[in-house]
Amino acid sequence: MSDRRKFLIDDNPFVDVAACLFLEDIADKQGASGMNNYLVSLATSLAKSMPEEEYRTWDQFLDSLVKGESIISAFEDVITITPHCAVTTKCPFTKGWQEYTKRIGTFSKIHADVAEYYNSVYKPGAINSMCIIHQTFRNAAA
Repeated sequence: MSDRRKFLIDDNPFVDVAACLFLEDIADKQGASGMNNYLVSLATSLAKSMPEEEYRTWDQFLDSLVKGESIISAFEDVITITPHCAVTTKCPFTKGWQEYTKRIGTFSKIHADVAEYYNSVYKPGAINSMCIIHQTFRNAAA
């Protein structure tokens, strides 16, 4: 397989753009609340499908988290600020947003509308639809 073909398979922007458009299609049919419900269900199902983890000590958990071996850090880079505070170094959906805006243009308003719905029903903190996936996954995985 050529290097170019391998790159396209490993890192294909089509998938990122299509995922965003898929969510917009759901919103067109179901509205902001329907898209929100889908995203919450998707993230919860993903977390539940991952194997349970057990650690003997808090330090073992933190080590697993930073190494990307924990379910909570399976899809993102995490650093620990203190022994009881971990943060992502970069949103795992950044590449998707960038690919979408590069090829389609401005992110559809529905992504912010869904976040507003989530913030009013669940908890404040989501900026757009991708945050709903991320925050719900973390909560369900914890």
